[in-house]
Amino acid sequence: MSSASSAAGPCLADEIGLHILQYLEGDAASLASVARVSREWNSPATEILWRHVDLKAFKGASRRNFSYFSGQLRTLAIHLDNTVQPDLSNLSFPRLEHVTIVFEDVPLGPMAPDVDTLMHIPNDVKHLTIEGECNNLALLSQMLDRLTQLQTINVEYLDCVGVSTWSLVMLLSSHSSLCNIYVDPQEHKRLLENFARHAPSRPPNTKALKARSMLNSKVTSLEGLR
Repeated sequence: MSSASSAAGPCLADEIGLHILQYLEGDAASLASVARVSREWNSPATEILWRHVDLKAFKGASRRNFSYFSGQLRTLAIHLDNTVQPDLSNLSFPRLEHVTIVFEDVPLGPMAPDVDTLMHIPNDVKHLTIEGECNNLALLSQMLDRLTQLQTINVEYLDCVGVSTWSLVMLLSSHSSLCNIYVDPQEHKRLLENFARHAPSRPPNTKALKARSMLNSKVTSLEGLR
């Protein structure tokens, strides 16, 4: 191989290679095979392979390997089932933008292993999806307070035990950086009806007016996004 083509190899893998391998996204076996073909193809294949990962995929991985692959992640799924999760503390996630949290129908007590995981989600995550049944709204609120750059949150499939969607959305809307709250279309309709029923009293409650104004501008029906 000439020096010119050798120099072009990494460029191909890093530029065109990424575009080509995007069509294999979700096919872990094929991407892993491509990553072993050559050094030039290893980088783009590895990047795509580790873009969307479940946290449990790192169980048993060395700290060094976890640290390397955490730099590749774009989205991370965390299934909370009260088992010990890979440690997120002291790791860098420079590309991570979206985290999905799934409550696996287990009580979330103050000493549960999942609590430590929630408290170490990178605080610069911009998009959050929460699904399942959550029995600890206070802990959820504490976690959200850490996410200082959060822009969107999707709670369409979240059930907060004993908490109405109205109360949940009121809590979420107080988050200073949040721009959109995605809810179930039917819940969105009910929320709009609630806004009408909770018209400010006379004299108007300034705090209530501010909260209502924020909610009206933030709540977005998923139906309108499809």
